[in-house]
Amino acid sequence: MPDDARLRPSNAITISAWLKPSSPLQTARWLDRGTYSTYEGYVGDIWDDGKVSVVLCDGSACYRVASAPGTISPDVWYHYAATFDGKTIKLYINSELESSLELDQKTQIYYITPNTLEIGGEGTITFYYGALSDVMIFNDVALPQNKINQLYNVFSRFYS
Repeated sequence: MPDDARLRPSNAITISAWLKPSSPLQTARWLDRGTYSTYEGYVGDIWDDGKVSVVLCDGSACYRVASAPGTISPDVWYHYAATFDGKTIKLYINSELESSLELDQKTQIYYITPNTLEIGGEGTITFYYGALSDVMIFNDVALPQNKINQLYNVFSRFYS
């Protein structure tokens, strides 16, 4: 998707999606709106050991929050949600909090380079193998856990 201000939330963000990785699991970026070399944006990754992660960058550093290895398995649907409220990054799988990171100080997601939002891979470098559905990015909103639960409950009947 072309660069758009609505895809560059700075104060807060919620990323939500349904993922069904193929077998065997492969390390890949399924969501990319970031550039590590300039410490900007956000990305969503899946790993060959069954963990998932979110990375947010503030212009001087990038912060990764990851689930434990073995959290996901191939050929099964999972609801992925990540939130950032300016201070804390949280990662949810199937509406359960998997991991979180509280930053030392309040910060903002940083953007300097016009960049596309890529769903399903990272340019021509890595590709996500599997199904993706209902990808949502909430601009400047960190949804609370009860809203993450609602997203999971509303859509889970379609992905079980």
